Amino acid sequence: MKTEPEKPIIPVVDCEQAKELYNKGVNLSDFSETESTYYKKAISLCPDFYKAHYNLGLIYKKGGKFEDAVKEFKDALRIKQDFAEAHFSLALIYDESNKFEDAAVEYQEAIKHKPDFINAHYNLGGIYWMQKKWDLVIKEMEETLKIKPEHKLAKELLEKAKKKLETP
Repeated sequence: MKTEPEKPIIPVVDCEQAKELYNKGVNLSDFSETESTYYKKAISLCPDFYKAHYNLGLIYKKGGKFEDAVKEFKDALRIKQDFAEAHFSLALIYDESNKFEDAAVEYQEAIKHKPDFINAHYNLGGIYWMQKKWDLVIKEMEETLKIKPEHKLAKELLEKAKKKLETP
């Protein structure tokens, strides 16, 4: 009896159905298990759907599952390297985990891809503050204020950093 060689299993890629599932998750936007399931199913149908990876990462982050969140944000960035929001979200996790050098790199990447990303400028300035890099604090607070001149906290940090720079 002759048997045919097994055919390799080719995963089904259905990005149109994945978009429908993704949209169902976005419509929920409640950080629920149901929303998470929509994104997971979307990713299983279309593995390079970077927005689904990102949104799943946000759910994991909100739920305190930081390792899972980092994986999803990195997956989103593997697919779309210039995704500023994913760089920013990754930076927030690093920042909260006291990995300030890693956070600074990700904030810088977010700014590189989205120069008017006000929260990335402000948070990067905060890291520089902890590192006592007053000139860089000034630069980031000035950038923050260019984008939003009424940003009260940026004004305060700018003035404080200038004073620190003046006093030996």
